[in-house]
Amino acid sequence: MKNTYYLKQSPLIFLALALIISSCTKIPGHYINGNTTTTGATFTYQLGSAASVTLTTPSHLISFAQANAGGPDVTVISAFNISTSDNIGLQFDATQPGTYTSSFGYFEVGALKLHVPPGGETIKVTTYNFADNGQQLKGTIKGSFSGFMADSLNNQVKFSGSFNITQ
Repeated sequence: MKNTYYLKQSPLIFLALALIISSCTKIPGHYINGNTTTTGATFTYQLGSAASVTLTTPSHLISFAQANAGGPDVTVISAFNISTSDNIGLQFDATQPGTYTSSFGYFEVGALKLHVPPGGETIKVTTYNFADNGQQLKGTIKGSFSGFMADSLNNQVKFSGSFNITQ
């Protein structure tokens, strides 16, 4: 039951982390920059052997943000299907192109709640261009991800896809 509680709270933990990190803008040397005005985005994913799903804006909420709370710089990619409440989040510890292991992630579709176990997801960022005016993060991030997610019993399922976000 303890694992189930953790997984049900994963998106809440992710949101709380974002809110806590956002307070870092008041501390010299700490920052978070994001922008909810996405001008064009596509997030495609495939879970196991199911058909791939493509989410696009403006029908869905898709964005990326960048944060630093005194540790490594992190990038957070999120996708939310407004009509079905499908919710996906991936985080990696970098703010430039390269290949990274996800440092946090979750996937919720209806009653299905999965998380990224340590080392479970590899994120390859091919484009990471942005301009930061201190208030908004504008630019483009493109790439792909592959690996697996796990349920509350640590049963693993393949999870892969791609993202192309301009905001």
